[in-house]
Amino acid sequence: MITLEQASVERGGRVLVRGVDLVLQPDALTVILGANGAGKTSLVRLLSGEWRPTGGRVLWDGRPLADEDRTALARRRAVVSQHSGHDFPFRAIDMVLMGRLPHVRRPEAADYAIAHAAMEQAGIAAHAGRRVDTLSGGERQRVHFARALAQLHEARQARNGVLLLDEPTAHLDLAHQERVLALARRLTREGLAVVAVLHDINLAAMHADQAVLMKSGRVVAAGAADAVITRTLLGAALDISLAEATGACGRTVFYPVPPHPSQPKGA
Repeated sequence: MITLEQASVERGGRVLVRGVDLVLQPDALTVILGANGAGKTSLVRLLSGEWRPTGGRVLWDGRPLADEDRTALARRRAVVSQHSGHDFPFRAIDMVLMGRLPHVRRPEAADYAIAHAAMEQAGIAAHAGRRVDTLSGGERQRVHFARALAQLHEARQARNGVLLLDEPTAHLDLAHQERVLALARRLTREGLAVVAVLHDINLAAMHADQAVLMKSGRVVAAGAADAVITRTLLGAALDISLAEATGACGRTVFYPVPPHPSQPKGA
């Protein structure tokens, strides 16, 4: 899988990720948390191979990720970006079929079956024939999620793939947020390593196996979710006062504590 060893990345004179050590766990949903600008998306770009480290190393099965054949890598690693919704006038099914390109030059009947099954899993099958540019933001997000599922079809069978999700619940309503994260958990039971950037700390607490907490480009905590997603660590990383309670599901939930009325603004 993917290992980061003191990995850093600098872009435009700014260090976006600094000295990160991380091992992606197979069979686990790893959630990356942090405030805006903490380096979460930059870390995903390092993990995906989109960006090369300017310091340290990113390894794929013990070898430098940058040296991997791109097509072979795409057969085992899929990425759903937070900005993947395009206005191209493609049908949704054609967008999902793009996930088959690392495997075949021209889709055949089997590839159409894989694509349709992926759309069923993502809850978007009813829109297979619609143009992507006519879909809502949440519907487009699910189309791209289905594309990643189709891309990793063989990796799921071989139990050796990686799925990277950058804010997969953006634009989704509550029901589809739960559906996507429940499916992500199911994929880990199929042997995949799944990484998801989330802003909702309560969704993370409910679904994550592992958690990575970032601040100012650094990993400030990483490990089992219940050891990382805590009121103290979250509050320090997000610069906010939090309280916690036990939700109806029996899990701890967090909510912000408003400042005392007598406290000066900005204090």
